[in-house]
Amino acid sequence: MPEGLSEALQRAQHLADTEPGPSAELFGELAGELERASFAGHAGQLRIRQRDLLASAGQNGAAFAVAAELLLDRYEDGDPAKVVLDYKVVDANGTSLDCGHQKPRRPADSEPV
Repeated sequence: MPEGLSEALQRAQHLADTEPGPSAELFGELAGELERASFAGHAGQLRIRQRDLLASAGQNGAAFAVAAELLLDRYEDGDPAKVVLDYKVVDANGTSLDCGHQKPRRPADSEPV
């Protein structure tokens, strides 16, 4: 962890049980510092803690925003370990469809869309 941040982390952890809102703010600031120092993996862990504390503090909109940011980071990361490779495409009745056929086939005499 970059110099000087361990004390702030201890303070954020100490506040977590009694003051989740201020603790979440500190976790967010720490995550930002880690992101700027290219410690994205560690920053992500602090963002998860920030999200949980925001929810505990009743700040659901802010918690959702952090969760969405985490989701987008994982999506944009493109890490193959985070990609779902085992899947099955089904229709509304649960019938298996060939890969790439998300819509049922139109009858041959129907109008093109």
